[in-house]
Amino acid sequence: EAPVVICESCGGKSCYIHKVIWHTGKTCEEYEKDKKQSDFATEDYISLNVKRCPKCLMPIEKSRGCDHMTYNNNNNPIIITISRRNITNNNNNRQNYYQNNYQNNYQNNQKNIFKNPISTEDLDALLPHEHPPSISYFTARPTYNDLFINLDDLINKYKKYPKKQQQQIFEAKVDDLDKLNQLAQINPELTPRLQDFLVIFKRRDLEKAKKELQANKTLDQFGRAYAVGRRKKSVAHVWLVRGQGHVLVNGIPLANYFKLLKDKNYVLKPFQVTNLLGKFNVWIRVKGAGAIVNGLSQCLLIHDINLKPILRKG
Repeated sequence: EAPVVICESCGGKSCYIHKVIWHTGKTCEEYEKDKKQSDFATEDYISLNVKRCPKCLMPIEKSRGCDHMTYNNNNNPIIITISRRNITNNNNNRQNYYQNNYQNNYQNNQKNIFKNPISTEDLDALLPHEHPPSISYFTARPTYNDLFINLDDLINKYKKYPKKQQQQIFEAKVDDLDKLNQLAQINPELTPRLQDFLVIFKRRDLEKAKKELQANKTLDQFGRAYAVGRRKKSVAHVWLVRGQGHVLVNGIPLANYFKLLKDKNYVLKPFQVTNLLGKFNVWIRVKGAGAIVNGLSQCLLIHDINLKPILRKG
């Protein structure tokens, strides 16, 4: 018997002589005998059912044919001949057919064009449009983006230019400050235009501005309090003075301006939480919604600063 080769990893068996999977239950002689019988049967089938073309020597079943042969269709007893010349003629006919149809369609389109001439608006739509001046045209904020683009261009343009030393820059700043201080020492009553120029270089005093703002939050000579209420994009200008409880919104009484009862109660809420309902007259000029309550609360604080914790809780 021939040696059996066993794989160490998978344990598979194969025949060393025939290089195939081990023929279980057969010796090598029996395997060769069966293989020859199978080959003979295959050759007999080929010889009975297959023929070769005399030109291209291609094996073909007898019921079929190739480009050089004729064959008989079993369903229809018609002899069909296929040759390269016929294929070429078919291609030429197909090409002529498409050319004729294209010319006919082109002529018909030309006739329709002259019947229905194109308007100038249609021609303008077909013409190429001008390119935008900058790529920022397609962004949400083109002007803002153009500033950064120009800044980058300037940096790239002047990056190889000589730079000033740090000491020179410091001296220049000191000289500018000295010049500004000298101008500031001049009497402002004599040079009003100079003072307008110096305001640009002055630092804003936040504490002083805050005090000025607090000073404005006082009652005027008629006992009126004025405040501006804001909420999101809404703005409300509110004037508040002691009176009989009349409320006008954009010149219209509150009862007529707001149709829903909950909206009226919401506007009057600062008066309700402070028990001051009906003790003040109110004039309101508002744009939007939601800012009236803020303005009323500020006006009540101008009248009485002690109401702040009550309004904050309310």
